[in-house]
Amino acid sequence: MSENEAVLTIEDLEVEYRIKGKGRLRAVAGVSLEVARGEIVGLVGESGCGKSTVAKAVVGIEKPAAGEIRYRGETVVPLSRIHKRPVSQRNLQMIFQEPASSLNPRRSIGAQVTDALRFATTIPAERYDERVKELLDLVGLPENAAEAYPHQFSGGQKQRACIARALAAEPEVLVADEAISSLDASAQAQIADLLVELVKELDIGLLFISHDLAVISEICDRIAVMYLGKIVEVGTPAQIWFEARHPYARALMRSVPSIGRDGFPEPLAGEVPNPADPPTGCRFHTRCPFVMDKCHTIEPQLIPMDGEGLNQAACLLQEPGNPVDLDAVAARREAAKQETASR
Repeated sequence: MSENEAVLTIEDLEVEYRIKGKGRLRAVAGVSLEVARGEIVGLVGESGCGKSTVAKAVVGIEKPAAGEIRYRGETVVPLSRIHKRPVSQRNLQMIFQEPASSLNPRRSIGAQVTDALRFATTIPAERYDERVKELLDLVGLPENAAEAYPHQFSGGQKQRACIARALAAEPEVLVADEAISSLDASAQAQIADLLVELVKELDIGLLFISHDLAVISEICDRIAVMYLGKIVEVGTPAQIWFEARHPYARALMRSVPSIGRDGFPEPLAGEVPNPADPPTGCRFHTRCPFVMDKCHTIEPQLIPMDGEGLNQAACLLQEPGNPVDLDAVAARREAAKQETASR
């Protein structure tokens, strides 16, 4: 957690979807997370784990079934056709995955950035053009981009325009939901670098949701690993990447090639359970190589793995202040297996 006070606080968030003929699916099952100014918090996990649902709930697109989301100390009001969002929350902004779909093809980039200025700020109208040019320059677009239309831009440039529009609202926190996944490799790196620069320069928070573990580990201050609707581990990139305490976080990180780690990538075994009917106890026990009998019935909670609470894991194998080295356990098991086979 950053030394700064949290600007965005997610507390015991639950989000449900109604499935026709099958009741309700709890896509998010009790997520708690904080984002402070000047901090980038990454949220990772396999497809369908609920991370994008968290993003939509944060900005009010999805209504929580339980829990609370606070922005600058005030409860976030879900978007509604009936009730307008409070003025104090109009600068809570999101950067979506598909920039082409996020921009209106019939309106110029300048007009769309101006819309955000008009809706979310008190800047006088006579300053709109000047501010639009400042924002486009901030995200690395030329001044004449204001008169251009989305179809005239590359994918990376479109996403820069979307970021400029989000920044027009003067946010204290940005939510980026797979904001680089639809771009080519070069554009991905450039947009990731841009977001890091903006967080530092503007002193804003960033909730960065992605399945790209390499990028997450490179740009984030903290990483939260999510599995089947719940966060199973939170820590610094070094902790999560090299010393993960939860078996799922370990498996997820070890599925990615890394120069700094011995051995080949290890694919994650098994299928993700049906989120409409999650396993009892630990949700990962059906795929966990370290499973114990109690994992089938007891649901673990996030507990600190260190004195500062920077690393937290939800695993019955781990104890506060006495974390188990999963790599060492796996190595001992493999050695025992080879010894048995050689007899």
